[in-house]
Amino acid sequence: EEIRASVIASDATDRRQAVLAELIQTPRGSQTKRSVLGAFAGDVRAASVVYRVPGAEADPRWAIYLNNGKLVSHGSSKEEREVVGTPFLPLQLIARAEQTYLVVRDAEKGLSLDRVP
Repeated sequence: EEIRASVIASDATDRRQAVLAELIQTPRGSQTKRSVLGAFAGDVRAASVVYRVPGAEADPRWAIYLNNGKLVSHGSSKEEREVVGTPFLPLQLIARAEQTYLVVRDAEKGLSLDRVP
């Protein structure tokens, strides 16, 4: 059985540079991958990574919340965008078959979901 786990972290030398580290564990051993996600206008405040199906071969879905209040995600071509609502920290992502959502606090509704491109 294959197990995948991922984390996003700021680069030690440049907090605006985000890196995705993936661990892929199989019965034959493990391997790690490191992908630079890019440099952003704000420092990384919080990040989250989810997989649609545990152990799936699909790319991880991720979101990064920056100190400037913007969100960057796996499908946004790394463009920063406004969040609809206030994200909970740590970030809570929900991955569905075709869409990923960020759980946010909405002033009128309480809890709400913001679509993550």
